[in-house]
Amino acid sequence: MKIPKTISKNNREYIFEKQINKNVFLYKEKTCGYKECFTKFDLGLITEKGNMISTAKKCGSGKI
Repeated sequence: MKIPKTISKNNREYIFEKQINKNVFLYKEKTCGYKECFTKFDLGLITEKGNMISTAKKCGSGKI
């Protein structure tokens, strides 16, 4: 899985700065120079699993 060096989000272009931890990456905006963090999910490197909804239903149905 390769980390993109430049991305476009919200009509702005960002350049990769560094990796903060396993799932979070720091990007710098090209024109203004401010920095923003993106997760792997934000970058589209991982997708949401389809069975997460059924797992949430099972956890919520427990009796007290």
